[in-house]
Amino acid sequence: MDLEELIYLIQSGESEVLEFRESAGKNIHHEIAAFANSDGGKIIVGVSDTGKIVGTDVKDAIEKVTNPVQSVLLRNKGTEDIGR
Repeated sequence: MDLEELIYLIQSGESEVLEFRESAGKNIHHEIAAFANSDGGKIIVGVSDTGKIVGTDVKDAIEKVTNPVQSVLLRNKGTEDIGR
């Protein structure tokens, strides 16, 4: 996604397939799962509900998104190995 597309999405506002989050927060994985279980969508972190760009700590956001996913994958990997 380039900057022009990002600005366009922000200006378009939230919708059924676009969610703004000021920060990743500990429950962002619920929104990721909701999009994954539907027709998909985009979550833009660092933007308020009104479309104001507020910024975010990128490293923290990445960790909050990837850590729960890694935890589930590792947990599922362990249960797959049990039956072998």
